[in-house]
Amino acid sequence: MRVSRQYGTIIAHTLVDGRTGQALAEARMSDHQPDPETGVVLPHRISLGYPGLDQELSMTIASFEVNPRSVPPTTWQPTVAGGYPCKDIVTEQIVSLDSPPAVVPVSREVNPFE
Repeated sequence: MRVSRQYGTIIAHTLVDGRTGQALAEARMSDHQPDPETGVVLPHRISLGYPGLDQELSMTIASFEVNPRSVPPTTWQPTVAGGYPCKDIVTEQIVSLDSPPAVVPVSREVNPFE
């Protein structure tokens, strides 16, 4: 995974063969824009490359619907897998799935994408 040092956005993912170290596929993301309603920054251009096949696919996404209201809120709740505890990756605390985690508001004070 590559992250923009300037903005902290993910700009690429590479799938590598564990035995040979050869890149099997790569996704490159660009044209990151904040969602006007939530502030979540998402890429609007995604390119998928397959080096061994010398093939590439690019797509441009005009708009996203982030957490659509037509989808039940339980869809976004994590589930317990194999009895492992759920850990908040921000606070690194073990959290209970009996109650939803607190929502942290997105700061819109500094937005380099506007």
